[in-house]
Amino acid sequence: GTGAPPSDLEVVVPQLRVLMNVTGTQWNPVKNLTIDGVTFKAARYTYMDPHGVPSAGDWALDRESALFIQGTEGVKVQNSVFERLDGNALMISGYNRHTTVQDNDFSFIGGNAIVSWGYTNETENSGFPYYTPRTNFPDAGVDGTDGNHPLYNNILGNSAREVGLYEK
Repeated sequence: GTGAPPSDLEVVVPQLRVLMNVTGTQWNPVKNLTIDGVTFKAARYTYMDPHGVPSAGDWALDRESALFIQGTEGVKVQNSVFERLDGNALMISGYNRHTTVQDNDFSFIGGNAIVSWGYTNETENSGFPYYTPRTNFPDAGVDGTDGNHPLYNNILGNSAREVGLYEK
């Protein structure tokens, strides 16, 4: 229309990329946390942020999300709502064991609803922006044997719609 905006108009300008960060390490993981019935809403866009290349293909992904989980064992995300998030909704990053994502609703997501992405053990001086060098790097190439990736996770009974609005 052409008139004045309604007097009860509410404008939301998202400022945060990550609304909840659950981060431990492979050697000191966060254990047995349950996130139940939480609404995640209005995280800012991430499509202009630094990206990594998960599979040496022609696509890239940003390692951030509204709910970021890394370095965990036995985390459950259930009965929650993820809506109007301009980046990724849920990232299961790096070392995670026995994570369950169940009966959640994802809608109007700018990136991906659920991402599960590990790290590879790059060469000593690879410069890969997300990798923290360790002492067991191989002589050359990518090596995923150090366990710094998600295993034994369950994604069950979730619904997702209007996903990938800004990133495909």
